[in-house]
Amino acid sequence: MVNLKDPAFDGYLIFTEGEKKTLAGVQAGLVVIGLSGLWNWSNGKKELIPDFDQVVFRGRQVFIVPDSDWLKPNRLSYKKNLRQGVYGLAYRLIDRGARVFIIELPQGEGEGKVGLDDYLLNHTVEEFYALPSKEIQKKTSEPKKVLWAVTITEMLSHEFKLRDCVLYPWLFSQGICLIHSPRGVGKTLVGVGLAVAVAGGGKFLKWNAPTPFGVLYLDGEMPGVVLQERFALAIKSADKEPVKPLKIITPDLQEAGMPDLSNNEWQDALESHLEGISLIIVDNLSTLVRSGRENEGESWLLVQEWALRLRSRGYSIIFIHHDNKGGQQRGTGRKEDVLDTIIHLKRPGDYQPEERARFEIHFEKSRMLYGDDVKAFEAMLSTKADGIEEWALKDLEQSLTERVANLINDGVPQNEIAELLQVAKGTVIIHKNKTQLLGLLR
Repeated sequence: MVNLKDPAFDGYLIFTEGEKKTLAGVQAGLVVIGLSGLWNWSNGKKELIPDFDQVVFRGRQVFIVPDSDWLKPNRLSYKKNLRQGVYGLAYRLIDRGARVFIIELPQGEGEGKVGLDDYLLNHTVEEFYALPSKEIQKKTSEPKKVLWAVTITEMLSHEFKLRDCVLYPWLFSQGICLIHSPRGVGKTLVGVGLAVAVAGGGKFLKWNAPTPFGVLYLDGEMPGVVLQERFALAIKSADKEPVKPLKIITPDLQEAGMPDLSNNEWQDALESHLEGISLIIVDNLSTLVRSGRENEGESWLLVQEWALRLRSRGYSIIFIHHDNKGGQQRGTGRKEDVLDTIIHLKRPGDYQPEERARFEIHFEKSRMLYGDDVKAFEAMLSTKADGIEEWALKDLEQSLTERVANLINDGVPQNEIAELLQVAKGTVIIHKNKTQLLGLLR
């Protein structure tokens, strides 16, 4: 008895008729399932159709190989049943999520028919693979919606593919995440740094990519020469260079404009660029989602559906987005419902214009993360003498204590320190006490 859940059947499947033809296919190295009578698969013989497990066939390519005369006009009623049976089998498999093709064997001499066993007797497997095939499409008045339901026993026993760690500790395969900040804080610097780290299996800020994965970077607004400089410098400064595909779509290289991810045609246009890709970085939502109004939930739904379809196929997505005037991610709060992680970049209250990139990193939402993994920290970018960029990282509490100490040493009153650092006066007092204990005051 064939075990359809055996890993050996992960890929294509071939259905044919009878033991002799099945045995010939197996001996030739094909993955063949034999049916006792293919003509019995007519609409009137449903009791002869096994109750196939929908999980087995979902996403598979299935080939039906009837005898060469299956469409030949004939007075015999079984030929009609054979034609009905082939399509009956095809439709049943399509209902279970398979793509179904019929391989047409060449006719024999005279009135003779050719079965799979006859063909393999005189031809190679390579010649069999080269035979013409026709995909069967099920004709319905309306697209049929199929839902897959399993029992709790099947759910608990099903072997799901384990999620890969893309960037430890907060980004895994099938993750949908959002990074947002006010304009000019450094979102693109972070996006480029993440892309280079993931493609190289390296490190960025406090996060590590244990295994390199392919990255597609969608840039919605940067001039090509500026983005080129940023990637070149990020790669030069990274601990590991990209070894997996790192693909970039940027406005200056497009003739038809940049994609609108709320448009189905543009979503489809991206498909050809997903080969070898595991992570998609969308920088940013304001420029790459242009249909509808940003503050309305309906305009986000098409993008959400696209992201969820990609998640179901194993992709991860990082959306980069702007803040609104209140310091929250701009637009509808409905975005946050499907997100696994939300990271907020904030500019410190005492940021100086002469400083390059300096921001605080806060985890606003994080599924299955806690403790030090989601502890806020400060990142500051500097350039060394050799032109290499370097990020200095500090725990936010430590950074706040040092900043309070510096301001006190400069003679700034406590109430002004609270206003400057955008914290409560009580917080300033707490950190002033810490500065005294640490000996940071002059």
